[in-house]
Amino acid sequence: MPTNVVGDPTDPKGTLRPNLHPEIGTGDHYEPLLCPEFDRIINLPPSIDRADPLAIWSLFFPWEYLQNIVLNTNKKGESLCENGKAWKDIDLSELYTYLAILFYMGIHIENDTRAYWSHREDRPMHIAVHTAMSENRWHRIHRAFSISDPTIPKENATVFQRVEPLNSHIWEASRQYWIPSRDLAVDECMERFTG
Repeated sequence: MPTNVVGDPTDPKGTLRPNLHPEIGTGDHYEPLLCPEFDRIINLPPSIDRADPLAIWSLFFPWEYLQNIVLNTNKKGESLCENGKAWKDIDLSELYTYLAILFYMGIHIENDTRAYWSHREDRPMHIAVHTAMSENRWHRIHRAFSISDPTIPKENATVFQRVEPLNSHIWEASRQYWIPSRDLAVDECMERFTG
């Protein structure tokens, strides 16, 4: 841990603040607070290969939590059966495929999700997407995707409560595996907007 800093009393394991004595007196002279510099700390377990993205991914999204998402998505999928079409359960492999396509869509942005499966010559070809999963299957999983148990009523639940227990795990893992440096900028815009 950097010197001359202490854990914030409201968040002792995460947030650090300067450990300086308060200034005595008042006046019309202003001197900015001297904040000691300290670098970020990446605190991965020794057993994790820093060059292996899947090993790092598994710290934030452990197998048990992904299995829980599979279970909850299958529960919701069964409840959404329409036109006599039976829900086909997903497994962990298919969840990874769904997420990979979702991440791909975040990098290669199209105006409509159907464009990722388009075979039109005047449009970009997303071969990796349409060879990995059919469009209908991806959309059915997308409608059914559920992190928390869909059988528990959520009328008054906050957004964060709807993604428990994964939300708490990611929060704790983030605090455990990475301590930010003194200078940190946070972009609070989590959703795209125009205007």
